[in-house]
Amino acid sequence: MKIVRSGYTLVELLIVMLILSILTAGAAPRYFNALAKYRADATVKRITIDLEMARRRAQLQSTTQSVAFLAGDNRYEVASMSALDHRDSIYEFRLGDSQYGAQIISADFGGSPTLVFDIYGRPVLPGSVVVQTENGTKTIAVDAAGMITVL
Repeated sequence: MKIVRSGYTLVELLIVMLILSILTAGAAPRYFNALAKYRADATVKRITIDLEMARRRAQLQSTTQSVAFLAGDNRYEVASMSALDHRDSIYEFRLGDSQYGAQIISADFGGSPTLVFDIYGRPVLPGSVVVQTENGTKTIAVDAAGMITVL
């Protein structure tokens, strides 16, 4: 009678584990670099969308809208808008408390950290916001016509 053995030997399992370890070691740096780039892009998109929202709101409601950047607290707020989840508080976004992992380095709009859009959706004083992520530094510029660009 012949004995049929099923399963893998310890050597075979160790070889498979070694191959998987080599593949993982090669892929991990790429994954973490891609994750850092995604976070940087998401941070810039979030700020850009919020600035565009404030600009459009100024146009639609024919009123001024301001976005105050508080670099020390690593957040910005739109005082004339209510928060999406708490209608009784103002709209604010904290960069450090989120999955973005970014930091506001500076915000300068004619010497002020507050960007004000007039009733036509144009900034009273153009300027820029500098944001730092683990992937580098990004600058979000707002020109005199209200166009928002990422540098």
